[in-house]
Amino acid sequence: MKRHVIMFTLPLLAAISSGALAAPQTSAVRDNDFNWNFVQFGVDSQDMDGGFDRDSLNGRLSWALDEHFFLRGGLAIYDADGGGIHYDGLGLSAGLGFHTPLQSKLDLVMSGDILHDRLRLGRGTNSESGMRLAGGVRHRTTDQIELSGGAFAMRMYDNSEIGLYGEALVKLTSTVDIGAELQLGDDLTAIGVFGRIGF
Repeated sequence: MKRHVIMFTLPLLAAISSGALAAPQTSAVRDNDFNWNFVQFGVDSQDMDGGFDRDSLNGRLSWALDEHFFLRGGLAIYDADGGGIHYDGLGLSAGLGFHTPLQSKLDLVMSGDILHDRLRLGRGTNSESGMRLAGGVRHRTTDQIELSGGAFAMRMYDNSEIGLYGEALVKLTSTVDIGAELQLGDDLTAIGVFGRIGF
């Protein structure tokens, strides 16, 4: 079923980025003025095949280094069930992102993150590290709405996951946005909502 959803989502992603493959630009776009300096707080829910479920509260930070590169960081506190075992934990992430204009209102965005989880199972603890790579586009659809989408690859807990992601962002004020995000992989379905404060 998830493969059918992914195949249905691919044309939507193509529609967002199709303008980038259109006729050559008459003038170069230096900056689409997307904000890469922000903090955000949200909740998300993950379901994986095999009965693994995880709900989390999370915070994320993005900090622009220059006109193309930005730092990324994240913290998540989660509660999970899997294999008949209940556990909770702390997730950390840190990475680097790159963006560049493809045309007016459309940026190419790539990122790489190192992931680290610390789990508590009863009286014991365990830790696991991994990584996530993503590439896609960010589009200013209207003055109040931005859409992002692309593909990701993740390695964690001796499991590899490849899939698609999407995000919708609605501007409430000049510095405050609300949004929703979705990830669809072979084994993973994740959905979240968040608030974002720019600076």
